Amino acid sequence: MGRTSIYKMMAEGKFPKPVNTLGRSVAWLESEVDEWMMDRIDEKRGSSVPKTRY
Repeated sequence: MGRTSIYKMMAEGKFPKPVNTLGRSVAWLESEVDEWMMDRIDEKRGSSVPKTRY
């Protein structure tokens, strides 16, 4: 996904919020992004994918 898409989804509450690091840099918690990805898979495939939560 591109930067514009990510920030648009964040503004809509559809993607995890970043954590401020140094200066203008940001990072995302891997566990939150993993959970977001699993939720997208669940939406597409249903609950057939085993859930691994961190």
